[in-house]
Amino acid sequence: MKANPTRTCVVTRESYPQAQLLRCVAGPNATVYFDLKGNAPGRGAYVHPSSLANTKKLTKALARPLDGAQLPENFTQTTQELLEKSLYQQIGTLRGAAQVLCGLGGVKDLQQKQQLAMVMHVADIGQDAAQKLSQLNNDEIDVYSYGNREKLALALGQPDVAVVACTARAASALKPSLEKLLGIQSVTG
Repeated sequence: MKANPTRTCVVTRESYPQAQLLRCVAGPNATVYFDLKGNAPGRGAYVHPSSLANTKKLTKALARPLDGAQLPENFTQTTQELLEKSLYQQIGTLRGAAQVLCGLGGVKDLQQKQQLAMVMHVADIGQDAAQKLSQLNNDEIDVYSYGNREKLALALGQPDVAVVACTARAASALKPSLEKLLGIQSVTG
């Protein structure tokens, strides 16, 4: 059984599962950066995505554990861009492994095979597709709204994709990044 470690956000001082937090480290030039893979050398500090909104508190909270390293002006935007790039790369890779299927047809396919664990759709999804997705059993299937058609289409190598269906393997790989991105989006607008 895989361990689910918890860490404390240096800003809020609340404990969260490690997968929900962003790990920050001090770079060689004494600048704070987001550790995407969570294994960069050196001492790290964990931050909940909702804490990125208050730059003053964030800077103060990171100063002690990261030996006074400075927070770059565009830290939140850069962190969001890195997470998003990683998410779309993962989606493309998982599609190649047949763990992510495109469109409502993919949702239906995985649902019929009883392999549907998660659905991700773009924010500007059409009314018809939104209605069909609302009929899913949301107790068993996680539904996320994130991103835009252009980036999703680029990741999948297929034009005009608004919905992706995910197996349990894909869902477990994508959820941490998605939840972090949604947390950042909730405070940045």
